[in-house]
Amino acid sequence: MRCGCVLAVSSALLFLSIVPAPYHLDDLEAKVGSALESILITEFYAAGLRDDEYIVLSNPSSTPVNLRNWSMTDGEGSIVFLVDEWLAPGSSLVVTMNSSSYEAVYGRAADCSLSDSAAAGSMEMKGRFRLADAGDSLSIRSPDGSELDFVVYGNCSERSTQWIGPPTMAPRSGEVAKRAPLRDAWCETNSASDWLWFREFRYGYTIYDPFEFTVPAGAVTAFVSPDCSLPVVLNSIRAARTSIELCSYEIDSAPVCSALADSLARGVSVALLVDGAPAGGISEKESASLSFLGAAGASVRLLNGNISADNVQHVGALHCKYMVIDSHRSVVISENFVEDGLPSDTVCGNRGWGIAIDSAEVASFLGRLFDDDSRRSRHDVTEWSSNERYDPRARLQPASPPNHTVPALLPMVSTSEAKVSVVVSPDDSPARPFILDWIEVAGSMLAEQFQVDLSWESRSGEVSTSPIISALADSIHQGARLRVLFDSSWFNAERNRAVADYLQGLTPDGGVEVTRMLDEDSPLSLLHNKGAVFDGTVAMVSSNNWVCASFAKNRELAAFVDSPEIAAYFTRVFEFDWEPDVIPPDASAGEDICVPVGQMVRLNASDSVDDRAIVHWLWDLASDGTYDGDEEMFEFRAVKAEEVQVDLIVEDAWGNRAWDSVTVTIVAPGSGDASKYAWVPPPLLVAASVSAGLIAGCAIARSRARSARKINQSKPD
Repeated sequence: MRCGCVLAVSSALLFLSIVPAPYHLDDLEAKVGSALESILITEFYAAGLRDDEYIVLSNPSSTPVNLRNWSMTDGEGSIVFLVDEWLAPGSSLVVTMNSSSYEAVYGRAADCSLSDSAAAGSMEMKGRFRLADAGDSLSIRSPDGSELDFVVYGNCSERSTQWIGPPTMAPRSGEVAKRAPLRDAWCETNSASDWLWFREFRYGYTIYDPFEFTVPAGAVTAFVSPDCSLPVVLNSIRAARTSIELCSYEIDSAPVCSALADSLARGVSVALLVDGAPAGGISEKESASLSFLGAAGASVRLLNGNISADNVQHVGALHCKYMVIDSHRSVVISENFVEDGLPSDTVCGNRGWGIAIDSAEVASFLGRLFDDDSRRSRHDVTEWSSNERYDPRARLQPASPPNHTVPALLPMVSTSEAKVSVVVSPDDSPARPFILDWIEVAGSMLAEQFQVDLSWESRSGEVSTSPIISALADSIHQGARLRVLFDSSWFNAERNRAVADYLQGLTPDGGVEVTRMLDEDSPLSLLHNKGAVFDGTVAMVSSNNWVCASFAKNRELAAFVDSPEIAAYFTRVFEFDWEPDVIPPDASAGEDICVPVGQMVRLNASDSVDDRAIVHWLWDLASDGTYDGDEEMFEFRAVKAEEVQVDLIVEDAWGNRAWDSVTVTIVAPGSGDASKYAWVPPPLLVAASVSAGLIAGCAIARSRARSARKINQSKPD
């Protein structure tokens, strides 16, 4: 069965948004109708790097066509079909110059190949047929010599009655030219418009349509970094019984790698695919992590093309972050599997969103994507064990000890049925970024974004306002309830601030605040998130930054969860990040007590509360400014009869502090006062007990000095 490598006509996507003037829908449909009885050139790879050019012919008509004695020509040479070659209605035929290369990158055989000995006698090459990289023409001719389709690209002056206007752009090295679909047919205006896409097609490209599935109650777990992401990820890995597939831009988390190694020791199959050229290159820490896992028995592969080495990478950056476990559980996150993204510290780390989905259908979809991207037959996939930096003796670099272990936010498991949609980039942004479909219809939107550009450069070099920013601007004008929080890190501040100011400037005078930069006093290291909540019912967890390459080139992944309760969870997270915490805790050192000399005094601050989370407890035994304890529970031995005031300072993640004190009366054994009291240790709150470090340590962890905050009780002189 022939299927070729083109997008099926039956699944054609609306292309009108990228067809330039002066063509209109009626004109396009008329021209499509007039071309129904012809064979079309629907794809060609002219800028091949391994003599692996190919051409795709398609039959848009309702009747079969026999290609015997038909020919393709580039003006200097031609390829003629010498035998019966029937092309069924709606089907396509792939003709390649290098069958082994084509099959390696696409995972399926071409229909015809000039490199196969079996093709001898079925096709004939006349003259010099070779599509030029810089520009050329290509036409298809019927047996009587009639030219039925023609395309001209790049620097080529050839003309035809089958072409109107200037040539289409010349493909870059490794780039495939594809004809765009129009409704249930091919776009056929005989002009450059037929070949314009938003997304980029590279040799070996994929096409994954959006996947949607309904999951039952309890099948979705929502979580966030830094509060609780690491336990969810580790528990998912530790629960694996047969297989783990992990795809990430980067990985260096020691706890994650240790858990993966433990899984290997249990007999679990572990496979990793990581980007071979992340920004700044593969770090020493990541190199050690990959080597450690490779030596432990994991399959570790890199996606790493190199045009200068005649090796096309089939997508841009491998920027998605997901796991598939036991073909049943999937984890999709905005964070890389690195220490800052999945920190052991529950306060200081990247802000990111994640979901875990228990669904065989979702896992199957992501498993196919992983297998396709990591196929060893691909020219751009390499084994880490063959890399010059592979060191089988490598050991993991230990993670930094946490300064905080009490999260403000815990994971949430769904209690109702939910719809889950998985969207793959660049596949699902053929004509424009997929997120526009959500922005344009949303009455309300909350979003957190790590990196955004105000202007995008098109394939032709034209610079214009980002379509995402334009869509947000339209939403503001239409009265949609919009709030977007941007990362304020030094390397993002200028570009993100430009967008924030632009959007805020569109609101009427005195209008509500629609954009903010992450407050500089936030304990978060980065706002690395790329999530959104639409209309309070749909939450998006994604790896897509709001930059052109993220939708048009890179391998990215977004998961939409249609569930009011999941949306409410991430809305709460957004509100935590949007509003700086200026409310101090309420400190409680407990009731005054009396104990005999020699007894252990146990003080408990568990009644202290905060609107988010208390992260530091500091006890001053002598009220002299020297801290003697840094945990929620504090104990000391009553050495001599005296009255002791013990001060307590509690601090939340934003540096707000509160003070309280408790008086401990220590009496001699056998005295009448002592007999009046019986010491009963207060109950322990296991989940809240934490070794938090001193305030100075917290300031170092946040990498910024803080000014003193107000205290909710005044400490006496």
